[in-house]
Amino acid sequence: MSSFIVNIVHNKVVMAVFLTWFIAHFIKFFNASINHRKIVLKQFFAVGGMPSAHAATVTSLSISILLEEGLSTTFVVAVVLALIVMRDALGVRAVVDKHTLKLNKGKITQSERVGHTITEVVAGIVIGIVITFLVFLG
Repeated sequence: MSSFIVNIVHNKVVMAVFLTWFIAHFIKFFNASINHRKIVLKQFFAVGGMPSAHAATVTSLSISILLEEGLSTTFVVAVVLALIVMRDALGVRAVVDKHTLKLNKGKITQSERVGHTITEVVAGIVIGIVITFLVFLG
């Protein structure tokens, strides 16, 4: 069991993806806590908002595989997965936000928001790229 954990900790793909996911969610938590002037722990696991942790995580996965394996079939699968996830964040989930606005007569709270803006997705992509390169080059 301990060799399994050691292998995970030394696996750059796993570490890059996990750190990217964690940092993206920590940024959401930190921003919410500053905005509300109190600790908002539930925001750490919230969907929607700045940055897109989904976009950050799948970007990190794709870049990690590229750096680890080069232009492989696995890399292509990861890119396709990333594009689907990001399209969903911008499209289908954004439609849910619009419906929530209509149902709530023009009001939507952060806790009801599940979609992302293009800025949030791009921020997630940038975080995914930066953290992944830091893990691989560090």
